Amino acid sequence: MTDTLGVLASLPALREQLEQIRRYLDEAADPDALRVGLQRIVETGADPTEHMEGWLQLLDAAPSAVETIVTRPALVREIPGFGKREARGRQGESEAFDRETFARELDAALCDLPSLEARLDHLRRVRVEETLRIAWQDIVDGADLTVVTRRISDLADLMVDHVLRETADELTRRFGRPWHGTEPVGAAVIAMGKLGGAELNYSSDIDLVFLYGKDGETDGAPGKRISNREFFHRLTERATHALNKVTSAGRLYRVDLRLRPEGAVGSLARSLTSTIAYYHRMGETWERQAFLKARFIAGDRQLGDEFVATVKAWAYGPGLTFDEIASLKRLKQRIEDRTTGRGEERTEVKTGYGGIRDVEYVIQFLQLQHGAAFPEVRHHNSLAALRLLEKAGAVLPAERDVLDDTYRFLRRVEHRLMLVQGAQVHRLPHDPDELRALARRCGFRDATEFETAYRTRADTVRGLLDRLFRRAFADRAAHQVEETNLILSPTPDTDRLAEVLEEHGIRDTARGVFLVEELCRETALWLKGSPRTRNVMADLFPRVIDAIKKTPDPDAALRRLERVTARVGARATLYESMAANPALLHLLIDLAGHSRFLCNILERTPGTLDQLVDALQTERGRGLASFEDIPTATVPTATDPAAILSSYKNLELLRIGVRDMRAEQSVRETGQGLTRLAEIVIRLGYERARRDARRPDADLVVVGLGKLGAGELVYGSDLDLVFVARDAEHVSDATAVARRLTKLLDTPSGHGRLYDIDLRLRPGGKGGPLVTTPGELRHYFGGGPGQTWERMAYTRARCIAGPPTLAEDVSAVVHDAVFAAGFGHAEAAEIRDMRERLAAAGPSSVKRGRHGGVVDVEFVAQMYALERGKDDERYREANVPAILTLLQETGGREAQLAADLNLAYGYLLTLESKLRIVADLPEDRLPDDPAELHALARRLGYVDTESMPAADALREEYDYHRAVAARAFRKNIESRCRK
Repeated sequence: MTDTLGVLASLPALREQLEQIRRYLDEAADPDALRVGLQRIVETGADPTEHMEGWLQLLDAAPSAVETIVTRPALVREIPGFGKREARGRQGESEAFDRETFARELDAALCDLPSLEARLDHLRRVRVEETLRIAWQDIVDGADLTVVTRRISDLADLMVDHVLRETADELTRRFGRPWHGTEPVGAAVIAMGKLGGAELNYSSDIDLVFLYGKDGETDGAPGKRISNREFFHRLTERATHALNKVTSAGRLYRVDLRLRPEGAVGSLARSLTSTIAYYHRMGETWERQAFLKARFIAGDRQLGDEFVATVKAWAYGPGLTFDEIASLKRLKQRIEDRTTGRGEERTEVKTGYGGIRDVEYVIQFLQLQHGAAFPEVRHHNSLAALRLLEKAGAVLPAERDVLDDTYRFLRRVEHRLMLVQGAQVHRLPHDPDELRALARRCGFRDATEFETAYRTRADTVRGLLDRLFRRAFADRAAHQVEETNLILSPTPDTDRLAEVLEEHGIRDTARGVFLVEELCRETALWLKGSPRTRNVMADLFPRVIDAIKKTPDPDAALRRLERVTARVGARATLYESMAANPALLHLLIDLAGHSRFLCNILERTPGTLDQLVDALQTERGRGLASFEDIPTATVPTATDPAAILSSYKNLELLRIGVRDMRAEQSVRETGQGLTRLAEIVIRLGYERARRDARRPDADLVVVGLGKLGAGELVYGSDLDLVFVARDAEHVSDATAVARRLTKLLDTPSGHGRLYDIDLRLRPGGKGGPLVTTPGELRHYFGGGPGQTWERMAYTRARCIAGPPTLAEDVSAVVHDAVFAAGFGHAEAAEIRDMRERLAAAGPSSVKRGRHGGVVDVEFVAQMYALERGKDDERYREANVPAILTLLQETGGREAQLAADLNLAYGYLLTLESKLRIVADLPEDRLPDDPAELHALARRLGYVDTESMPAADALREEYDYHRAVAARAFRKNIESRCRK
C-alpha cells in the first residue's frame, strides 16, 4: 500500500498540506486510523486538499465515514461548505436546509427509477450521504446539538414518509384504495422516542406507531378487495420491512413498533377510534410518559394531528397521583437494575448513573406533574420542554442550566461513540487507548480530563434526579397516599380536605383549607405561580399535618406555619430542605405549634429562617447552642451596624429558643444564654459607638443592672444600664459615646429595635446626668439621696463593657457604696411599702403579682445580700439562685426558707420565660380568655384529665408557688421590721 504522504505528494499544494497533516496527526484521536482512512480516500482519486482541515477533523471523529466516501468519492467535493452554510448558534434552526425543497428534489429523483427496490435503494444511499453532510456540519462547522438532531430527525421524517407512500402506492395498485363508506381512509405514522422529540442521533432505532382513520374496505377489483384493517396491517408490515432491510446501499432505519397498543402482541395498525379507546381504557403510566414525545411525521396529517392532540390530552390528564409516581419510579429502577446487572452503571451513557435517561426522566416527570395545570410545558423536544419548565417555575434556572449542559454533553459523547463504528453504541470504552481517543474526539486533552467532566456532570444530575424524583413521594400508608393525592391535584376536593384536617385536630376547617391552599402557593416573585411548590408540599403534607396534630393548638400551628413560610425566599426551596431534613420539618412545626415569640421573629425577619436552615444543615455536630459566628469584624465598619447586630441577635434568639422549647437546657441556662447574647451586642455596639463618636479612647464603663446584671434575662427583657466615666474630666467624651450606644441599641429601625434600654437606675433617675462617675456613685449611696430600693437594685450591678481597669474600679466603688450601710428594720419597712406599691400599681403578673411573684423572691435575696454583703463577699453575688444556695448551706429555718423559695423561684421564672416564648405576652400575665389559657397550658406541657382540665392544673400550680413566694417574703420582711 502506497504511503499516505507519498500519495498526497502527487497532489497540488503538497508542501502546505503535508505539514498540516503532520501537525494534525500529532494531536489526533487515532492517528493510525486517520492515516489509513485518508490514504484510502486519496487512492480513489478524490482530492480533499481544498478542505483538508475539515476532512481531517471529520475522519478523525467519524472513521466510519471512510466507507461511504470510498464508495462515492464525489462526496469529497460536494459536502464541504454545505454544512457551513447551515451552522447556527445554540437552539438555532438551519436557514439553508429547506425540507420542502429537499423533498421535491427527492421526489423528482425517485420518479426516474423503474422499480420499488430501486427507489428504496436510492433512499438508502441518500440517507447515508445526508448523514455524512450532517456529520460535517456537526464536527467541522460546530453546529449546535439542536441543529444536528433536528436535521437527523428531519431526514428520518422524509425517509419514513417516502417509504410509506411507496409501499402504500404498491398496495393500492393491488387491492384498491381504502374507504369508509364514501370517505377515503388514510394512514398516519406517529414518531415516538427520540424521533418524536426531533432529537434523533446518528444510529438510533426509530420508535413508530401506525394507525389508520376508520374501518371499511378497499375498492379494488372483485376478489382483490380487503378490509381496511388488513390493508393497513400489510402497509405497516411492508413499510417496516423496507425501512429495516439491509442492501448493498445500506439500511434506512431499525424500526421498533413495541409502543403500539398491546406492544409486541398487538395489531400492527389500528383505527383511530380503537387506538384512542385502548389508551383511555388500558393505557399505563409509562405509556403516558412515552406519548409525551408523540409527533406526526408521515401520511394523513389531519388524522395524525387529531391523534396526537387526543393522545397527549390523555397523557397529561389531570397530573400524576401518588401511585402513578410510584410506578414511574419502579420502571426507572428496573432500567437502572438492568444496567447495573451488566456492570455498566458508570459506563453506560444512556441508561447509566447520571446518564441521558436520568436527564430525560427529570424532564418528563416534571412535564407529567405540571402539564395538566400548565399546558405550555407540553413539548415533545427535551431541551425545549426544559426551557418551558423553567419559564413555568417547575425547575430553577440553575437546575435548568445543569440539565441542559449535561444533556448536551452526553449527547455529544453518544454521537462520537456512534460515529466511530457507525453503529448504536452507548458504552464508554474500557480500553485506555480507546478512552483517550474518545476524550480527544469530545474536545478534551486526555482521558483524565474527560472522565472528570463526565463524572462531575453525572453526579450533579443524579443528585437532581434523586431530589426531584427518586427520593420524592417515598412509600407511605394508605391514608397518607390519599392525603398526598389531595394536594397533588391542581383542583383538590376541598370537602374531603376539610374532613382530613378535622381528623388532625383543626377546628376551623374552612380556614384550614384556605391555609393549606396558601401553603401550596409560591410567594417568591421569581417563582410566582410555580407548580413546584404544590408538588413538594404534596409530598410533605402527610408528615406536616401529622406533626401539626401533635401540637397543643393545631389551628394556631397551621396558621403560623403559613405566615412564616410566606416570608422565606422561596417556599419550594424551603419545602425541599424540609423533605431532605426531617429535623427541619419538625423544628418548624414545633416553632409554629409552641412559640408565638419565635414565629414573630421569623415573620419580622424572614432571612433569619434561611440562616437557621443553614445552621441546622452545617452545625449538626454542635447543635444550636453556638455564639461562634460573632460579627466582630463587620460591625465596626458596617454601613448599617444595626442590621448586622439585629440579624445576629435574631439568629441567636432562635438558637436559644429552640433549645429551650425542646427542653435541651434549663431556665437558668436559657437566662445565661440570653444574657451573654445581650452582653455581646452591647460590647459590639460600644466599640462602634466609640468609633462613630470619634472618642476611641473614651473612658466609659457600661454597667448592667436588673436581670442583665444578674445573668437571668428572659425573652423580651429590657436592659437596665448605667454609664460611668472615669472622672468629671472624661464625662463629656463618655456622654458622646453613651448617647450613640443608646441610640444604636434602642432606636427603632427597619430591623426593629435591638433592645429596650432603661436608664432610670442611674443616680438621680430620669433627672440625673446620663453619665455618672465613681465619685458620684460613692457620694450618692454614702450619705447622698440614694434610697434603699436603689441599693437593692445595685446588688445586681455588673460591668458589661469598658476598659478592664476602670471596670474593676467601678465594681469596687459600687460594692463599697451599696453594701457598706448594711440593712436594718428601717430599710425593711421601706421595702415592705415599696412592695405594696408595686402590687397596686398595675395588673397582677408573674413578676410582681399582688398574691406573690418573682419579685418577692428577688427582694428576699437582695435583702440578705445587703444585710450580709458588707462582711461576706459571697453575698455580693448578683444572682438570686446563688444567694439562696448560700442560705441553704447555713441550715435551720433559713435553709428551709431558701429551699421553698428556690422551688417557687424556679417555677415562676420558668413560667415568666415560657409566657414570653410561648405566648409572647409582654406583661407576663396569664391570659384571661379560657380558650387561650387552655392552649397555653397545653403548650406548657399540662394535659387534660378526667379530674382536671389542663388550664385548671396550670392555675393551681401557679397559685401554689405564688403563695409560697408571697408567704416567704411576708415572713421575712415582718421579722426584719420588728428588729
